[in-house]
Amino acid sequence: MIKKHLAILSLAFVAFIGSAQDLVCMTDCNAGAAFSAQNINRLRSLGVEPPWEIIDFRWHKTEPILFMLSNWRSADIAGTSGTDLEIWKYGDRGYIGRDFLLRRPFTQLEVTADTVVGGTDSGRLLFWDIKRSELDHEYAISDGAVSELLLHPSGQWLLVAIDDRRLYRFDLESHLAAEIHLQGADNLVLDALAFSTAGHLLANAGKDVIRIWDTGSWEVWEPQYLPSRAGKRVLFTDDDSHLMVVADAVVSRWSLANNRLTFVRELDAHPSKRPCPIADGDISPDGTLLMTIDACNQSRAWDLAADAEIYVPQLDFSEDNFPGTDVAFSPDGRFLAEVTESYWVLAIVWGPG
Repeated sequence: MIKKHLAILSLAFVAFIGSAQDLVCMTDCNAGAAFSAQNINRLRSLGVEPPWEIIDFRWHKTEPILFMLSNWRSADIAGTSGTDLEIWKYGDRGYIGRDFLLRRPFTQLEVTADTVVGGTDSGRLLFWDIKRSELDHEYAISDGAVSELLLHPSGQWLLVAIDDRRLYRFDLESHLAAEIHLQGADNLVLDALAFSTAGHLLANAGKDVIRIWDTGSWEVWEPQYLPSRAGKRVLFTDDDSHLMVVADAVVSRWSLANNRLTFVRELDAHPSKRPCPIADGDISPDGTLLMTIDACNQSRAWDLAADAEIYVPQLDFSEDNFPGTDVAFSPDGRFLAEVTESYWVLAIVWGPG
């Protein structure tokens, strides 16, 4: 199995290099500048990496450290079945180190300043102390699998979704869980959740409906519909004035003025790009750039001031054999992680800051 995965990785790297000869950074790979709409044309890759079958990953809140859940190992570790939790560390010039932490039946991942929280297939939360590098606590939330974990921007509590149907608030100080009874949530699928930057709002794009809740009262705004398109990702702009919605092959902007969700426009796609279902997206910390990845493994850049896609020559390729699944900026904006079904890539802005 390992040899098979290595062969896949080699083929992925060849395809990656062959399709984007100017993308890989070979010398002076210094991650000095944060990503923005103004410098995205200087994007460079630090190369293709394992593991494969990545389930979830999160950046540390302040350090260039990635925590990953994956199913890539061929045999149980120490007789324990489940999902691997790994840590990857990076410096200004790239890769520093990587360590396997533990294997458990994890389904979701979240990271606080000092703790990694893993949600399991039995509705439990496991807490891994980053500094001591050991399992700290374990708490039961509810029957079912943890289908989403989100840290509230205040850092005081976790939003825990069970089986995409029920929501709980887990207080990080008292370690108590309370079910959240969302207004207007009958038959709702909780599969695309996001907090606003200030944490006062929670958005969801389940099936063909977008909903916004006030996190103080859990009252719902008037829902809005996405005709014939399933919601994939919802992202608040940095000033919480708009919601960006990624659905199928389209990115759209919605206003949040006057406590009402209002469609503004669809972002203009570049004509060179194939219309392909977008799997994920993330907004750069400076608020100017949206990066998306799709089922054709197209990494795409969108200028949020112009509401239009930016043509980046290094990214002018697609690969149906390795569909993209996830993308995320590091908190300081200097690194961009992109994940496919068979490998993942870390990117930087090459050149002077």
